[in-house]
Amino acid sequence: MAVVVGLLVAGCFAPLPPLFGDGEAVPEEASRVPLPVRPGPDGTWALNAPAAGLLGQGRTLVRRDGTENEGWRLALPTEFTLTSHQPGAAHSALVRGDRVVLVGGRDGRRGPSAIAGLDPERGLLTWRHALPPGSQVFLFEDSFEVLTAVCRPGSCRLTGWDAWSGGRQWTRAVSGAVRVVDACPANELATADGRRGDGCGSYLVTPDRVGTVDRIIKANDRVIMATAPAKGSCRATIPAAGP
Repeated sequence: MAVVVGLLVAGCFAPLPPLFGDGEAVPEEASRVPLPVRPGPDGTWALNAPAAGLLGQGRTLVRRDGTENEGWRLALPTEFTLTSHQPGAAHSALVRGDRVVLVGGRDGRRGPSAIAGLDPERGLLTWRHALPPGSQVFLFEDSFEVLTAVCRPGSCRLTGWDAWSGGRQWTRAVSGAVRVVDACPANELATADGRRGDGCGSYLVTPDRVGTVDRIIKANDRVIMATAPAKGSCRATIPAAGP
């Protein structure tokens, strides 16, 4: 009986916490380095690109000191506050190597309000372009050209911008297009260098007979379109897949 009671009593106590060192000495703090930018509510940063030495959240954007780079700290305009992890959304950043384009937003405004280029050496915004309401912002994976799109009933107007100089490269109106869909999932986060993964791309969607195209996925050498489920149904359709 004494053995059983002893086991029951012992089971009422949690295991001892792990010990540091010999269990008696108190470890000393060797060093402490403050965070250059306070993270967001989820403990992460909207812009975290170690390859470029950039870290940004809210209205603060910094480049950390490196062996070849001199650090700086920039207070961003309210329009370009960094809060979104989704590149191309309002209050986000597009990063590729040492090239950075910020995507602005304003309260009560649907979609991005402007794009602006960052000089990573001087820590300055060097150009800005206002965008019409309802604009979308995408990134060409190969050339780091920024694409903006505005779709109205019956057509979409596309504009390509040079990410470094901010110069307009081209503008084209496409009749019959109804929207632009990104091949990257909307909930896919950027990687350390600003990429969202290989195989991303922007696609124009035109009126079709198979339903509303909701998602485009590029897998290897195939482009797969998926329609949105009909009202009252959870079924989606894969209407086409081809090279």
